[in-house]
Amino acid sequence: MSPAGLEGAGASSRSAGPFAELRRREPTLMAFALLMVAATVPTLIAMALDVRTFNGINVWIKPFKFQSSVAIYLATVAWFWPYIDAAIRARAAVRAGVWALCILLVLEVAYITYRAALAEGSHFNESTPIAAVLYPLMGVAILIAVSIGGWFGVLVLRSTEGGISANLRFAIGAGLVAGNILGGATGAFISSHGSHWIG
Repeated sequence: MSPAGLEGAGASSRSAGPFAELRRREPTLMAFALLMVAATVPTLIAMALDVRTFNGINVWIKPFKFQSSVAIYLATVAWFWPYIDAAIRARAAVRAGVWALCILLVLEVAYITYRAALAEGSHFNESTPIAAVLYPLMGVAILIAVSIGGWFGVLVLRSTEGGISANLRFAIGAGLVAGNILGGATGAFISSHGSHWIG
């Protein structure tokens, strides 16, 4: 895209607003991000009305944190999406990766919210045979999700489109790769202790 075209696109983005721009950049990621934002509303209401606690805090705090963080993460990936070459974005495997990332994260949040409604832990919960199966499945799901996120970072690094400098491209791509690797490693480290508490 020419400098004039980039300037025009930037002006269009400013006039359309951030939500419209995110929807233009990657509508699926943005739709699921908005779904997570919408989910925070009943969660906040429940937090205000429900006095039950788990591990000393309101049962709805954990779902709210996960809903918020997933919304921010998906919106961030949506914002970076045009920095992947159009031909790569059009590949069936990449499109499938977008849907897999969204669905896995939403299912993860749904299970956390379900357990919160029961005033039970979602993590380290093996109190029933079903819970003992679902908890490791959560681990598998999040491992796949962070792998997809890291893959998207690699795609950014390998691309040339989007009208950004090489340094900014490296920062975005490396940030996605490193963030997902370190996030997955942190989760694995915590899980290896079998408890919410370390030390």
